[in-house]
Amino acid sequence: MPKDLRIGILGGTFDPIHFGHLSLARAAQERLNLDKIVFMPAFLPPHKMMRSTTDYALRYQMTSLAIKDEEDFLLSDLERQRGGQSFTYDTLQTFKEMCPACQLFFLTGADALKNLDKWYHWQEILDLAQLVVTNRPGFAFIMPEKIKDAAQKSRQGILLLSFDAEDISSTELRALIRTHGLWQSMVPEAVANFILSHHLYEGGD
Repeated sequence: MPKDLRIGILGGTFDPIHFGHLSLARAAQERLNLDKIVFMPAFLPPHKMMRSTTDYALRYQMTSLAIKDEEDFLLSDLERQRGGQSFTYDTLQTFKEMCPACQLFFLTGADALKNLDKWYHWQEILDLAQLVVTNRPGFAFIMPEKIKDAAQKSRQGILLLSFDAEDISSTELRALIRTHGLWQSMVPEAVANFILSHHLYEGGD
């Protein structure tokens, strides 16, 4: 990867990926002047261990289909290569080792703010990358004092980014697919066709 790039990293389960994820990435790229956005499907998301997720290979393929026409969107299987639980700190540390001169921006939603201090090595994350917290329908930009203090002392800190967010969630999507609701307009056509052809989300959560 070329040096001195401004790289946005969008991690997530992407179960399934939808237009909300894509609009977040486009807004961040435009507003923060990012050279590339790296989509990083979680291999074993630690915060969702209580719910079985769709097989990684299927989530990876759906993400690939969703971004295939976006020149500045890249797909990484770094967390699968590393194996084990997918911790943001480990991912960012690996990126820094791969490209020390790159400026990293980790993109996440406002719902993550209240539990940020529960993340693995959360304070070190703020030294490795600027944490970009985007608005999400139903969630307010509320930063606990503990997190605000840590952000002010860190090398990168936290940036709140407001944009016209799509009111879509993967949980809602799975429920609509399971109950035969109207869901296909929430995902790229190629992703919808993939879900239908592989009979995904037809039972369970």
